[in-house]
Amino acid sequence: MNRSALAAHDAAALQVPAQSCYCCSHCSLPPHSTPLLPTTAQIKQEIIPKKMGLLTAAAIATVSAGGAVVAAPVILGVVGFGSAGIAASSYAAAWMSSAAIANGGGVAAGSLFAVLQSAGMAGLSTAATAAVAGTGGTVGGLVAAVLI
Repeated sequence: MNRSALAAHDAAALQVPAQSCYCCSHCSLPPHSTPLLPTTAQIKQEIIPKKMGLLTAAAIATVSAGGAVVAAPVILGVVGFGSAGIAASSYAAAWMSSAAIANGGGVAAGSLFAVLQSAGMAGLSTAATAAVAGTGGTVGGLVAAVLI
């Protein structure tokens, strides 16, 4: 293409209707030497919502991770795993009774019940806090992906 034809092509490219995109692979114009810049309307309608969607998803995931870490000790207490041990007549007490009957009189060391009892009495370890935060963040990110 000579210089005048290229200039005419670029001038025509700048007259793309507002509903057309600014990428040559998606519009009806042949490829040109200078990239088209998005219009202000396209920035407001297409680019900003996509960026805000990602920021919103990241914010939801972050808040979910923090919320899970804060909620975990509260939920353990509500279920019956307290700092003084298993609360009488709680879900944890019923579970402990079932586990003891199933295991011949005791709760198996390292079982989920034993881990939750330990977390209820001593709080979450660093590893448990990281696991709870990771799980909360993942769930929050998945929820955000569905909603956004």
